[in-house]
Amino acid sequence: MTNYAHYVHLLTYPSPSWYESVSKIPETEYLDKFRRAIQGKEVSELEELFTSTFDIQGVCCLDVGHVLFGDDYKRAEFLVGVSQLERESGIDAGTELPDHLPNILKLLSVMPNSEIKKEMLESAVKPAVQKMLESFPASNERCNPYKFVFQGLMAQLETEGVVYA
Repeated sequence: MTNYAHYVHLLTYPSPSWYESVSKIPETEYLDKFRRAIQGKEVSELEELFTSTFDIQGVCCLDVGHVLFGDDYKRAEFLVGVSQLERESGIDAGTELPDHLPNILKLLSVMPNSEIKKEMLESAVKPAVQKMLESFPASNERCNPYKFVFQGLMAQLETEGVVYA
């Protein structure tokens, strides 16, 4: 089973303790690339990178429903469904909407393997993460380090899908 908590942490606004916590996450190919790309950066630089990557005019939107449906009514339906699942699972969305990727990853980390989880992975999370990944330039040279986080997450989501095969 994938530990989505690592990705939740990586996709959370950096703080002084964030950097130390990232160093404790087990090694993966993509995480190693991410660590090398952010090595030596001050917390203020990481905050600026996060903001320029994920805020309103950023490179990538972290709201799964928005990525999939835009402002269509289907997003509202998706938000209601995800909100109900999060409430039932004890997930607190905090100040973010229920479809914020870190919130959905928290939900996936506590959900038992079921048809609902399979449907969420296949119909929502994987397609949204793929679109998020595509929002980063194709070249890895001098790219935004968060691209490596999304590459690693996509690899983990693909691995997770094997559970249901």
